[in-house]
Amino acid sequence: MTFQAAAYSAAELGAAVHETMVNNNPAVSSAAPLPDYSGIQITLSSKAPPNTLVQAKASSTIPIVLRGVNDPKPLDRRTPLATSTHWRMAAPRPMHGVEIQPRSSAAV
Repeated sequence: MTFQAAAYSAAELGAAVHETMVNNNPAVSSAAPLPDYSGIQITLSSKAPPNTLVQAKASSTIPIVLRGVNDPKPLDRRTPLATSTHWRMAAPRPMHGVEIQPRSSAAV
């Protein structure tokens, strides 16, 4: 295994994410650093003009990769968290017949 220095620092990528979101609002739905810190990835709104990706790339000094097209769903008081797909999928499943005992301080 070999390790290589990341192309950009977390601070540089954070600034690029912020700048991309501000300069392309509301066409860019989300932006985040790439896992290997080689650039940023963006998600475009379905209502974004066709040239949004080209403009975002042209105005950035850091490489931009298109992750896809997706519209964010705002959460507010009328959208209970319990009904969202994420929370339903993340809910723990009951374990019947299993009782969890707290660890005693003597065992630590």
